Amino acid sequence: MSGIFGAEFAFFSNFLKFVINIWAVGDGIYIYGEGVRGK
Repeated sequence: MSGIFGAEFAFFSNFLKFVINIWAVGDGIYIYGEGVRGK
């Protein structure tokens, strides 16, 4: 039980890191785009 839970948790935490990285990159591009457009 603990082994399965550990594997699920590791997968979930890696997935979360992946999503957060995508978000960070997306925000960076968005902010950069806003700056370039000059608002």
